Amino acid sequence: LKLMEEESQIKRDIKQKSEELHLKTKEIIEKLDEDTSLRLLELKWIKPLIDGLHEIANYIISEHIRKIVALSEKYKTTFADVENEIESINGNLIELIDSITGCSADMEGLTEFRKILEV
Repeated sequence: LKLMEEESQIKRDIKQKSEELHLKTKEIIEKLDEDTSLRLLELKWIKPLIDGLHEIANYIISEHIRKIVALSEKYKTTFADVENEIESINGNLIELIDSITGCSADMEGLTEFRKILEV
């Protein structure tokens, strides 16, 4: 019960001091000259807004850079590279087919496969 009374008293004190602070702040703000009030307005609202806009711009630019780098990595191997690799592998397969020996049916199949690779 004593703690509850103490808590109530603390809440009343906080409320009273908050009101006093509000009134004192209002009084001080009303006494400010125009230059000081404009400077405070700039510090309170304009500067954080401009800083936030710069952060948004930097974030957007860095996201675009990240996506471009990802696309660059994704398409690092070009179609020409793939074609060259296919031609090289086909050449190796043809050499291997030429070195294979077997029955006539197998050799006919290998000959047809070789023709496909040469196309």
